[in-house]
Amino acid sequence: MPSADHEKPLRVLHIGKYFPPHAGGMETYLRDLIVVQHRQGQKVTALVHASHVTAFDRDQQVDALNGTSLKVRLAARWFNLGFVPVSPFFWLSALKLIRQFKPNIIHIHHPNLSAAWLLLLPQARKVPWVAHWQSDILTPSSSRFVRFCYAFYRPFEQQLLNRSAVIFATSSHYAEGSEALTNNLSKVKVLPLGLDARRLPDPYQLQQIDRPKDSPVVLFLGRLAGYKGLPNLLNAIAQLPDVHCWFVGDGSERHILENEAVRLKLQGRVRFAGAVNEEQKWRYLKTADVVVLPSTDKNEAFGMVILEAGHLGKPMVVTDIQGSGTAWVASQFGATIVAASDTSALTAGIRQVLSMPIGDVKDVPPANAGPFNLETQCREIIDHYRSIDS
Repeated sequence: MPSADHEKPLRVLHIGKYFPPHAGGMETYLRDLIVVQHRQGQKVTALVHASHVTAFDRDQQVDALNGTSLKVRLAARWFNLGFVPVSPFFWLSALKLIRQFKPNIIHIHHPNLSAAWLLLLPQARKVPWVAHWQSDILTPSSSRFVRFCYAFYRPFEQQLLNRSAVIFATSSHYAEGSEALTNNLSKVKVLPLGLDARRLPDPYQLQQIDRPKDSPVVLFLGRLAGYKGLPNLLNAIAQLPDVHCWFVGDGSERHILENEAVRLKLQGRVRFAGAVNEEQKWRYLKTADVVVLPSTDKNEAFGMVILEAGHLGKPMVVTDIQGSGTAWVASQFGATIVAASDTSALTAGIRQVLSMPIGDVKDVPPANAGPFNLETQCREIIDHYRSIDS
């Protein structure tokens, strides 16, 4: 098949949940994916929910890092129901953008409940779809309320998957363990996530954050959410005297975690930095002695922070979650893998990594190499688009 770079450009409409500066792995990947596709010569745009409550759609310019830019449409969002953005007129935003942009392909990033509106639009159904399966909605730890709501959404989810010509899953582990994908496994193509190499900072140019002089720093970077296993991390830090722990990110569990840190008498050793910008994120990663991802649930499907920490050659401790791809991703960077939901194992893993000579953790591939090379991934995705569109 000829290279995707030398054929007639495709017009690709991505349907996502949010977009940077909204923090999250899905958001980071969507931005990098559309930018690289744009640089490879495709006509690309995206429809996502606005990060803040608003009554009107608006466009956001995205720098493609090659002297050009592209637009993303931010659909009006009225409020949130838990983690779910409620956008009653998402269907109208989609209809307008489809009429204006005239896509050859619609690429839907799941989970995203608003994508179900596409099923009602004849203009959308005339266009081939592909799905990018980044996480199940229902997991073993889901609450009764989530299970109740999911029972109503599942028929729409299955219709979206049934109608998709290709389903990209981020790891074979996740695809094989996903109950939602069971009826469509024949259409699943495993394609790990990746980072845009042009957006990655030079590790040697990064400035560190002010840090304690004689104490190691453990870093958690991500959303402060229940499935992240952060109480386990606090309990591990309580068993590691003189070790400091920084939580970089925000979320619904922050107040609970702050109270737990006080209960464990960790006020002098734990820092809650809140949400930070891109530059600050990389500076925190540069400063850390070890990066920890202590998640306990397969809502943590891949772990983009693993790629980011891997770019800086940082030692990592990552939990092995049944049905998730995080342990496989982390193993590509020489991370220490420990049992999920096991505070003793987490404590031992952190202690082990902190005791290693620095030279013992450096033989790892670049974060944009091998299966995580986004340029290569995009060419493969575009080849799939063309096979569907032809």
